[in-house]
Order: sequence, then structure tokens, then C-alpha cells
Amino acid sequence: MGPTLRALVVDDDEACIEHVTSVLRRFGWAVEPSHDGLDALRRCQSARYDIVICDVRMPRLSGLSFLSNLGQTLNANTRVVMLSALDDRAIRRQALASGASAYLVKPLATEALIEAIALPPIRPVDESP
Repeated sequence: MGPTLRALVVDDDEACIEHVTSVLRRFGWAVEPSHDGLDALRRCQSARYDIVICDVRMPRLSGLSFLSNLGQTLNANTRVVMLSALDDRAIRRQALASGASAYLVKPLATEALIEAIALPPIRPVDESP
């Protein structure tokens, strides 16, 4: 058995964190919750995650600001899935252009989350030695 995959779930809605955590743990993921973008950014600077699932609207640092501040913090294979109650095309485009692998609209369907997790990363991988 390989190493445990690690996830950071960032949302100010505790019910959403519990739902996403429940789904990920069923698949054997180790999950850490975070309730705002600033805390999540600090966590990403000190730990490695295979996936970050992040709400768009949060206190202290929005999900889009969190995503744009990640810079080189994340490993090239880390997926970032953005969540939002807003089905807004402009926000979706901004999230995807900023490096998100997927943009899901709440209420979050379990099947959509599973599909987003299975997506290959779209961040460019540096192939140089």
C-alpha cells in the first residue's frame, strides 16, 4: 500500500467541510480542515497536500485570493478544486485561469466531487532534471 494521500479542505461552512471530509475519508485520504483562506495559505506553506478543496467566499482571505497567493507553494501535481454557491462564469474562468483543476457549485454533489478528484492535474510539470 502506498503513502496516504493528503487533502486540505477549506471552507467557513462546517457542514461542507464535514461532507467533503466524509467523502475523502471513504477513499482513504487523510484530511485536514481549515476555516479560512489565510489559515489555509499558512498550512500550504508548511505542509504538502495532494489536493486542496477550497470555497470561493471566506473570511480573512477569499478562495480566489488564496489561489493567487499560492504561487510556488504547491507541488506541481497538487490539484486545487474550488467550491462556490455562485454559479458565476466569470468567477469560474478566473479560478481555472489561476490554476484550479475544477470549479464545483454548491450544494455539492458527491459524484461531482469524486469526478473532480479523479481529474489529472493541469498545472505544468517541470520535466527538467
